[in-house]
Amino acid sequence: MPAGTRVAGQVRLAPGPCPRAAAAWVRVEDVGRVDAASVPVAEQRVEVPAGAASFRFDLRVEHHEARGAYALSVHVDVDGDGQVGVGDFINVQRYPVLTGADGDAAAVEARRIEG
Repeated sequence: MPAGTRVAGQVRLAPGPCPRAAAAWVRVEDVGRVDAASVPVAEQRVEVPAGAASFRFDLRVEHHEARGAYALSVHVDVDGDGQVGVGDFINVQRYPVLTGADGDAAAVEARRIEG
């Protein structure tokens, strides 16, 4: 079981920059369980300044299974309520990491939730 693996990359916000300063949560999640919710194995809080169109992240995953399935999850909490909602940014596609050829780096696109 590899320990202390680093996962780093950049999140690009679409369709445009963050309208105000916000907290972003970037997580590596274990997505290998069939018919079960994903389980976070590492997370980082990143302060995103108003007007930013992208930001970097750098997470350390202390423990993961070499044969597991892991993916990145991003939530930029624009309204600050701690919940995913209209106006926030989230990733809408899967970004696998740490498994086979997936590696330990990713460029993630997070899209604004329209109401």
